Amino acid sequence: MEWALSNPERRRALAQLGVSDEITPTTRAAGHKTMMGIVDLMQQMRASGPMHNAPMPFVATIMNAMAEATMDFMVQDPANAKKHCKAGFDALWRAIA
Repeated sequence: MEWALSNPERRRALAQLGVSDEITPTTRAAGHKTMMGIVDLMQQMRASGPMHNAPMPFVATIMNAMAEATMDFMVQDPANAKKHCKAGFDALWRAIA
């Protein structure tokens, strides 16, 4: 989350790439492949949690939305960024673990 404060332009670029029609299915597949370690970790974390029966894309979307909201508040209120980061992480952890 600290990355979002230090690299707002990169965060915007990632958001734009996520919706770009210029990114090919092959490139998206390569990007997804690099995330497989994180997917495995997410599956382990949610195995006995409240979202264990939810489809992984749904869980990933919820996790992303919570991370984005947390980063938005960190950027908008840098004086309380650490508090927002902790609150966002705690909420995310409770949602999936």
